[in-house]
Amino acid sequence: MAGRVRYRTSPFRLAIHEFRKTFRKAPPGMTDYEFFKALTEQRVAREKQFGSYFGWSVLLFVVLSISGLDLSIQVKTPLLEISIPKVYLVFLTSLLTGMSILEMISAGLLQGYQNVAAQRFAGRFPPITVWMTPQASSSAWGSVFNTRFDALKPVASYNFGIGLAGAFIALPIGLVYLAIYVSQFTHIIAFYTRPNFAFMGQLVNLISILCMIAPLMLVIFTIKKFDMRKNQQFIRWSFLFRVYRKYGHSSDPQHWINRIT
Repeated sequence: MAGRVRYRTSPFRLAIHEFRKTFRKAPPGMTDYEFFKALTEQRVAREKQFGSYFGWSVLLFVVLSISGLDLSIQVKTPLLEISIPKVYLVFLTSLLTGMSILEMISAGLLQGYQNVAAQRFAGRFPPITVWMTPQASSSAWGSVFNTRFDALKPVASYNFGIGLAGAFIALPIGLVYLAIYVSQFTHIIAFYTRPNFAFMGQLVNLISILCMIAPLMLVIFTIKKFDMRKNQQFIRWSFLFRVYRKYGHSSDPQHWINRIT
């Protein structure tokens, strides 16, 4: 029965756990606060990159929406007139949209890493956005979403208000992504239904589909909870055996194998 002991967790939480295990203390030459500052800089960089990718995706989405389902876009200048196949614009939009989602995942993980680092000098539930403000003042608005205070306990209406405000902040971004995905697949299907669609266009269209689907699959995989099983061989021989050799006493293997947390 011991071999069947399982618990459910997500790859996101496992990544945070691995970070905590790997960095039990700040890297050499850095204090805990300096380590937190370094993580803050990386998170801000990822958020800026997300904003850039997302902004260009929205711009291309608007251009594609205005031009309808034609196979090309005409660009006229005083000197010449250029016809740009829309399949390449759809591909560029797919690539930028996918990259923006990847940057969003990276920023979310870095926030979790910040929380681990901040716990070492700011307590168990550190207000990350407050500690980030000296390095990233644009995050100051997030301080109003703090739900943990020393001498105050938020009531249900306060927590509901925070949840509602957070939903209204995330909703427009989610709807924009939905609109982009609908537009992209509308164009992709339209391209495939056109007669005499060139092979290179079909290949680029296929790449566009993969660029749109792969990030979504990663998001689902990152947050989905999976059944995990304890590695009994590692617990017995890599963990407990080394403890026995170092301290000269043994521990009950079943105690560690049967523990869920």
